[in-house]
Amino acid sequence: MKKLLIFLSTIVGAVLLLPVLGNKVTENELKNKIEVLTSYGVEVSKSDTDSSYFRTKKHYEFLLRDADKFVVYINQFSGSQLPPYVNAMLGGVMVGVDIEYSNFPLSEAVQIDIYPLSLSTSMMNDIQASDIKFYKYLKELFQSKGILYHINYNMLSREFDGYMKNISKEHISKDNTKITFKLSNALFDGSGLLIAPDTLNTNIESIFLQVEKEKEIFTLNIKKMLSSAIFESHSTHASSIKLQTFDLRMSGTKADDIILNVNDISINISLNTQGSKAEFYTKSTFGDVKIISNALNLMASNFNYDIALDGIDKDSYEEFRLLVSKTKTQQADDVLQKEILDSMIKILSKGLILSIADFSLDTVILNNRQDLDGFALKAKLTLKEDADFGKKMNSSPLEMAKNIDFELVLKLSKTMYGAITEIVPAAVLIKGYAKEDAKNVVFDVKLNNGQLRVNDKAL
Repeated sequence: MKKLLIFLSTIVGAVLLLPVLGNKVTENELKNKIEVLTSYGVEVSKSDTDSSYFRTKKHYEFLLRDADKFVVYINQFSGSQLPPYVNAMLGGVMVGVDIEYSNFPLSEAVQIDIYPLSLSTSMMNDIQASDIKFYKYLKELFQSKGILYHINYNMLSREFDGYMKNISKEHISKDNTKITFKLSNALFDGSGLLIAPDTLNTNIESIFLQVEKEKEIFTLNIKKMLSSAIFESHSTHASSIKLQTFDLRMSGTKADDIILNVNDISINISLNTQGSKAEFYTKSTFGDVKIISNALNLMASNFNYDIALDGIDKDSYEEFRLLVSKTKTQQADDVLQKEILDSMIKILSKGLILSIADFSLDTVILNNRQDLDGFALKAKLTLKEDADFGKKMNSSPLEMAKNIDFELVLKLSKTMYGAITEIVPAAVLIKGYAKEDAKNVVFDVKLNNGQLRVNDKAL
């Protein structure tokens, strides 16, 4: 019986101590993260804790005291350098963070609210001096947590989800410009570090922006935006974005009134430089496109492109990327511009392959009367490796044609070809090289060993 009592007492004691231990685990993790931030120029200007037996709430106010140090920290997670003006925008920024978690270790996700309390010191001073009304508006917006991210973060799996607080704000500026901004149902989820996630998905119901000044009106309206990104490393990532509707309108300006409306947009981009060669890929589709102005009324449907660039020497590309990133942090003088040009030539001298699997458009309607079928293009360009590429480019550019193998098949609908020859009469001169099928005018173009042929006819 005594042993049983000791055993039960041990179990009960362990259960009772569990919240204490759980609190300690989470608190140590937070402490480590804050120590990293403070070592990179972030100062804890305020800290409060409200803890009970079951839960703990913490409030922090972080001041970005040294923007230069913080940018160094951010750049560790980025493949490029942030430009210097970002430092000026960050210096003096104040951010509030509210954290709530269970004291039972890892029993549920940590709840985090992140919200700005102030812009940078220089920006707030400039706004106060130029427009005191807007300055007071911003102060009230920040104090009311008008811009807020809520995050549920699982410390064990490093997975998270959350939302951005809905925004519906109007402001009339000093010059009577009315600005309206609305953000509805912005959700996100992902995995990895919050400051540099491995995956990130977003789902936004709508974004609305309108700027009105006297008779001039600018309106941007985006509906149903989905995005996804995977960051395996600095050298490998893939991202995609889908929009149900993108609508841009400008009216009342000195130029034409313009309406640009696009629906069913899908864009995919990927980069992979893990192997010895770098690969880039992009594929996009657009459903219906409308462009309406005083001078033009254009409607098009089903625009697609599918383009790949591969066979790029990775080391040469990395050298080029680093040189280009320097232009963000320093003036691109003659020396740096020459280094970038030489690096680009080095990439080309190593060879590459450009493939266009699809570049097409189904239909076009011009000014509500010309109903044109579209076009379809496929192409492949192979640039052969040549250590003397740079010399040839400077001394005999025509010699470079021998380094290129090129194939292209362009199918223009007969209605579109006819419209092109009406607009550009000189285009009729190429008809002698064209082939025709039932619906299209076809151009099969090949460049091999410096010889250019169109539909097997030499040029």
